[in-house]
Amino acid sequence: MIGEDFELAKQNHEFVFKTHYDNDGRIKLDIKEGDKWIKERQTTLQLIYRDKNFSQKELTNWLDKKLRFTTIDKFDKTKFIENAINYQLKTYHLSDLSINRFVFRDKLDEIITTILINYAKNRFDQFIKKGSISILGFDKFPSSIIVSEKINEKFKKNYYQELGKLNSEELSFIQRIDSEALPNIKYWIRNVEKNNIFYLQGWKPNRFYPDFIVLTKKGNILALEWKGKDRVSNEDTGYKVEVVKVWEKLGKGKLHFFLVNMDNVEEVLTRVKYL
Repeated sequence: MIGEDFELAKQNHEFVFKTHYDNDGRIKLDIKEGDKWIKERQTTLQLIYRDKNFSQKELTNWLDKKLRFTTIDKFDKTKFIENAINYQLKTYHLSDLSINRFVFRDKLDEIITTILINYAKNRFDQFIKKGSISILGFDKFPSSIIVSEKINEKFKKNYYQELGKLNSEELSFIQRIDSEALPNIKYWIRNVEKNNIFYLQGWKPNRFYPDFIVLTKKGNILALEWKGKDRVSNEDTGYKVEVVKVWEKLGKGKLHFFLVNMDNVEEVLTRVKYL
């Protein structure tokens, strides 16, 4: 999604950065006076920083080594770091940046990551409009898979004989998928990342492995992601839903995704029954 034409050095390097000094903080100590302990006596940390005399080149080289972005050319990355340092030097002294170099590194990592994701998202959208993104076939599976912490329960429609450990909610759900109440199910697979059977990938670098893959007798492919109630609406889930909407559209009615939780199990199972 990044491509060879991307140049980090041409991206916006201006951002707000706040320095942090450990000796600005306060700590509480238990102090003994005679035979008595006097608790929670506050004091400040009197720290002496020995790394405030970094040269600008030394700071640039240090940041370059700590910021590992394999998709970016080293010269291009170094130029962006130099631009970012020069911009911050309008506000801070070089010694401030040197002392705060770990905080500065984390901020740069955040900024560069955001730039890459936004750039990849724009290219992804362009490819979708051009029809340049497609899906791979889904008709072959590994003859065997790695299963750790096997459970003894047997299933009728599990594509593989063995199944790894599931939490109680996942187990209850897949028992319903496997039951006679859903005669349209041909088989299902517990999709584990290390087995690399099925994944979706959009404009972010990490791959998304839905928890279960189901094939129906009508030839529909269902990707089912189980989510605990506390994670249904988080940012990562929102991204996954956005990606699978594209996947479903590319499937022309044959691909379906369901985000499943305790509150919508019955609704999902009803929809699955007619696919």
